[in-house]
Amino acid sequence: MGTIRRMFNPRRRDRSAVNLFHKYVIFFVNFIFILLGLALTVSGSYILVTTGKQVTSLMDFLFDPACILTLAGSICVVIAFFGCAGALRENTCFLRTYTLILSILFFLEVALIILVFVYYYVPDVRKSLKLYPEDLLQTAIEKYEDETAGDLKNLLDTIQKTLDCCGLSNNETGYLNWNLNKYYFCNDSSVGVLSCSVPFSCCKIKPGDSINILCGAGVLKKSDPNEVSDKIYTNGCLRGLQVWLDSNIWTFGGIILGILLPQILLVGFARALRDQVLQQKSKW
Repeated sequence: MGTIRRMFNPRRRDRSAVNLFHKYVIFFVNFIFILLGLALTVSGSYILVTTGKQVTSLMDFLFDPACILTLAGSICVVIAFFGCAGALRENTCFLRTYTLILSILFFLEVALIILVFVYYYVPDVRKSLKLYPEDLLQTAIEKYEDETAGDLKNLLDTIQKTLDCCGLSNNETGYLNWNLNKYYFCNDSSVGVLSCSVPFSCCKIKPGDSINILCGAGVLKKSDPNEVSDKIYTNGCLRGLQVWLDSNIWTFGGIILGILLPQILLVGFARALRDQVLQQKSKW
């Protein structure tokens, strides 16, 4: 008799355990990320196809913006698909996968932040862990002027101009890294046009001045950075990054929070929604 009364009395019906706010926040946020990921993937793929870019090494991949766009977009689409479909269809398997992937990404990002902190501010631990990114980045210097180095070259120029640095090492004589490049290499018998110079992106160019590709001519003949500091930036870019971090620590902290906090919220919402779906199913 009580069951019949509940069936015909709307006020007595059980409410759904699924929180619509959690459900549609996860759905719409991930739907936006699917669109963004698709845009990045299509843009990166288009650039790779039209330029005929061939990736032959890890350095080619890491220093190619098109490759990074394509990879980042693809990852974004896959992750967002699980979140979007999981929320819309109330699929606990998809929601669990989405939560797991976001959690893994979160811990990887935290690990990367810790490694950056250790590299710059705990030198003893850095040495014991053998953190020497200079060895990996050396290949980028060597390939800078190669015929197939278009994107890599532009990226290195952008990094050097943005961080006011020259070369990629973590010291005050980073500009000497350009001796690793066969076109800029400097010795007594060097006769090339670019020999003993550095790329124009290393130069201290005042607003309004025209760009001269030979503005750093002859600087590799000087091993003392004080002798060339009036013409070029002498810090390596790993040192330049440390200078930027020291000067913009609050900006860096804001960027980190802006990346990590939304992930924490989405993980919390996804786990809560999954529990709510399971709770609702238990009523059936």
